[in-house]
Amino acid sequence: MGIRFLAASCVLLACWIAHPALAAAGPPPPLDEPEGLPEAPLAVVAETPSAACLWEGREGEPPLPVIVPVDGAHLGEAGYLAPALDCAESRRLEIVARVIPPADWQDAPDPYSTVGPWLSRLEEFLRSTGSRIRTIELTPGAGSGLRPPAYTFLLEKSGSLLRSFHRSAALVAGPVRGGDLEWLRKVPPARVRPYIDAVSIEGIADPASAIKVVSDIYAALPVWIQLDQDADPGDLLSHLHAARAAGAETVVLPPGLAGAARGAAAAWI
Repeated sequence: MGIRFLAASCVLLACWIAHPALAAAGPPPPLDEPEGLPEAPLAVVAETPSAACLWEGREGEPPLPVIVPVDGAHLGEAGYLAPALDCAESRRLEIVARVIPPADWQDAPDPYSTVGPWLSRLEEFLRSTGSRIRTIELTPGAGSGLRPPAYTFLLEKSGSLLRSFHRSAALVAGPVRGGDLEWLRKVPPARVRPYIDAVSIEGIADPASAIKVVSDIYAALPVWIQLDQDADPGDLLSHLHAARAAGAETVVLPPGLAGAARGAAAAWI
């Protein structure tokens, strides 16, 4: 059994113990490692910048990606990500900003002028964080009402801004819910493909089918899969298997799981 599989098993067992209802039901059943399991790296979601510092990457390996949400109000707040960025190097972390754009500008009389101040805050955010932020997720946000033409425009503008500061930076589109993959088809690949480096999806019942849909839209584009926060924690290990076997480039542990498994981080990262 591979080291990474053993490590992931340790984390999910810790999560099982951390959930009283599951602990009362006894330990989870053993699962065998599937043959040829792809070694997709893991990432985690921290709900606040300070929570990111509760994680630590493994010495001698690439930094652990920690995704931190940044909404419109915090985008313009100087130093919002400072707690995470200040501890990132010593704890071997890569801080990924999950930027949440507004949706209320779409129906304004002059929508592009209305969204201009948000784009200015994004530009200042990128300037202030410097080289310490190299990857950004631009999420359409479940239930935000952001329509495909508006999301297309924001991907183009955000990608241009990001690369104006760092040519090697990466823009990830998403996460998009599994039920919204047809919505994603309305985001024209010809327009956004030059600006995005991966697509992130969540709430996926069938990872292989979901990755095929994304690949049909954006050929050869890497896919991140965030495990469902609402899933039964007892099923998360099999979900991790399925995401890796389907070819996900990165598997993202949801905030609830990350919090429960925090004490076991050093065992599997």
